[in-house]
Amino acid sequence: MQTYEPRNHDVFGEARRLEMDARMRRAEAIVDSVIELGRLVGRAVSPATRVVRRVSDALARRRETDRIYSELARMSDRDLADIGVSRSDIYAVAAGTYSRADETAGEVVVLQAKAPARDTDATRVAAEYDRAA
Repeated sequence: MQTYEPRNHDVFGEARRLEMDARMRRAEAIVDSVIELGRLVGRAVSPATRVVRRVSDALARRRETDRIYSELARMSDRDLADIGVSRSDIYAVAAGTYSRADETAGEVVVLQAKAPARDTDATRVAAEYDRAA
């Protein structure tokens, strides 16, 4: 004959295991949701950061062009002639789009703007362009 023994201990243990398993699955679902939310936010913010970076780069280029322009504009016509630039060419030189025909060699010389150091003055900038020619 079999004896009946109460299994309350096992019932409570099984309930406890089920509760822990449910809590673990809930925590995993929350973590997965947070990770997916982070990915969505990243996808939404990424284009905005690229736009901000492009605008910032454009402003930096514009500031550099304005700085070079103002330094060259302060030079006298004689100083400009010494470096082979006329007053009407100053903006093209500052923007890095200046090109001129070299009379001695019969070829076109295109001056490309190099990133000048921040402490350069107009004569150093002009000398860079002159060396490139």
